[in-house]
Amino acid sequence: MNHPISHVQQDPKLITMDEREAAAIIGLTAKTLQHRRYMRQPPTFLKVGRKIRYRLSDLQDYLDACQVQPDRT
Repeated sequence: MNHPISHVQQDPKLITMDEREAAAIIGLTAKTLQHRRYMRQPPTFLKVGRKIRYRLSDLQDYLDACQVQPDRT
């Protein structure tokens, strides 16, 4: 009997997606993500066999790193 594992679905480190889904989340094209992978630039990705996956937590970290604080004058 299979039981759903609800805590797995809640952990952003365990939620992965393909490049099309990842691109939509961070506002880039899939082609741009492909180029960034080739250049070894963020966001971090996983290679599982021949498949490329992105962790939700890594995409969140990438977006956090892109944050610009306004000057306070």
